[in-house]
Amino acid sequence: MTNSNYFGAATKIVEFFSKPETITHLINVVIILLAMFVVNIILKIASKKVIKHVDKWDEDESAREKRAITLISVLRHTVSIFVWGIGALMIFREIGLNIAPLLTGAGILGLAIGFGAQSIVKDFFTGFFILLENQFRVGDVVTICGITGTVQEINLRITKLRDASGVFHFVPNGEIRSVSNMSFLWSKAVVKVGVAYGSDVTKVTNILNSIADDLMKDKKYKDLILEKPSVLGINSFDDSSLSFKMIIKTKSNEQWGIARATRIKIKEAFDKAGIEIPLPQRVIINK
Repeated sequence: MTNSNYFGAATKIVEFFSKPETITHLINVVIILLAMFVVNIILKIASKKVIKHVDKWDEDESAREKRAITLISVLRHTVSIFVWGIGALMIFREIGLNIAPLLTGAGILGLAIGFGAQSIVKDFFTGFFILLENQFRVGDVVTICGITGTVQEINLRITKLRDASGVFHFVPNGEIRSVSNMSFLWSKAVVKVGVAYGSDVTKVTNILNSIADDLMKDKKYKDLILEKPSVLGINSFDDSSLSFKMIIKTKSNEQWGIARATRIKIKEAFDKAGIEIPLPQRVIINK
């Protein structure tokens, strides 16, 4: 390129920037960019504020941190895409580009994606609200879609469970209609035991209360039990036994171990006291 060509190009650039409308457009572009940065920062701060009100349900600090990171990441990416998309369209309009075809194309593309990926979008929305509402966490024992298992992983699209048989289940979040969480914040062990109809009810009740006291003193279990176990007395009259019930409030996921330990203590105490745990009986009357 010759010197005259360089001079001509420079002249055109100067002429372009010397136009009043060009300066106005440039100022508008700078204002739009600044506004985009400010809005982005404000929305990021707001997203952190939204997360904080959910944290009151979390006792586990690591679970709270993981959930907060996931939610903040989703909110930030969503907000950034929205803000930068709107800002880009405004800048295109300022520099003289016709944005009508872009808007039309984006609308058609969004419609096509919406129809083609309805289930994925549904999974993501459901997963977001599962995390936001803290319906369950990694390590919780839950029943989802008829599957009972321990939550191994949660993300926006899928929840992974492992059941008691070791089978690993992948449940799309969009398929989740209801969740039964057996270990949310705390759990309860419900122990039922039957004794013969001829047993001394007061004696049985006293033994069960004594076992409850022993559990609270046992170094192995006292830190896992949140309240003194409740002995409810006779729970029902069954075909061949009187059924007693004991309820023990425990830390999350500790109810099964506490229930097994309680049954062992009950069996030992009943054997020592001579209280019969009867087998099913049937009385036949001949006329």
